[in-house]
Amino acid sequence: MSGETTSVSKTESAGRIEETAELLRLLCLAESNVSMYAADHPVARRFIQTAYDWLARLLRDRNAPVPITIAENQFVLDGLPMEIRNPLVAKFASRLAEIHINTLFFKPGLTYGEFEAFNGVLGKGPRKINEEGGFAKLLKDAGIENITLQDVSYVMVREDEKVVSKD
Repeated sequence: MSGETTSVSKTESAGRIEETAELLRLLCLAESNVSMYAADHPVARRFIQTAYDWLARLLRDRNAPVPITIAENQFVLDGLPMEIRNPLVAKFASRLAEIHINTLFFKPGLTYGEFEAFNGVLGKGPRKINEEGGFAKLLKDAGIENITLQDVSYVMVREDEKVVSKD
């Protein structure tokens, strides 16, 4: 009976990872189109809307923040590293690393306006973002409250090692 519970948990976890991976793919498409055009261009807006609709559903269903983490130019979804085979996803990981983003948290309550502004900030490109004070500052300046940044570290701990807090 406890095996049943574990397999359901694994299935739910796999489903969450697949949903977040799809969000990541949609974010890549939105970012790519915003960098080609601008956030307010009709083509880019279509991709932003599609990504937002998917994200809004995830936020509603989970009723919890949805994190996207980058560790060593690799995405980590629900604590598991994602192998990057798609060049668009690899480019997106590099872009986020260039602007010093470790973990993005999309929070329940995120509006389309905030998401569109987020994409507009991303569309400025790494050089301009860094020159203007960094991504966190630009999010704050744009009034974006439901997308936050946080530093999260992932390290491999072997059986014979133990984790020691920096406190």
